[in-house]
Amino acid sequence: MLNHDTSLFLHHVDEDQKYNFSEPVAAVTRHPENPAIWGLKNLSAQTWSATNSKGEIKDVSPGRSVTLVLGTRINFGHIEGEIWS
Repeated sequence: MLNHDTSLFLHHVDEDQKYNFSEPVAAVTRHPENPAIWGLKNLSAQTWSATNSKGEIKDVSPGRSVTLVLGTRINFGHIEGEIWS
C-alpha cells in the first residue's frame, strides 16, 4: 500500500535484498505543477519500465516519475508492482 509519504527500499523490490533499508529506491511524490497528480519517483540507479492499462510501455529513468494510475504495472527489475486503486 502506498501513502503520501511512502518510500520503497530494496527490501520491497528485490527478494534477494531482504531487510535492506539502507536507502530508498522510490518515493511517492506530487507533480510539481499539478499537486492533484501523484507519482512514484525512481530514486534508484536502474531504469524501470511502466506499462499502462492500454499496454503502452514507458521507461522510467532514475530521477523521473511514473504517474500512479489504476492498472499501471511497474517493473523494478526483480519484481513487478501494480496500481490497484
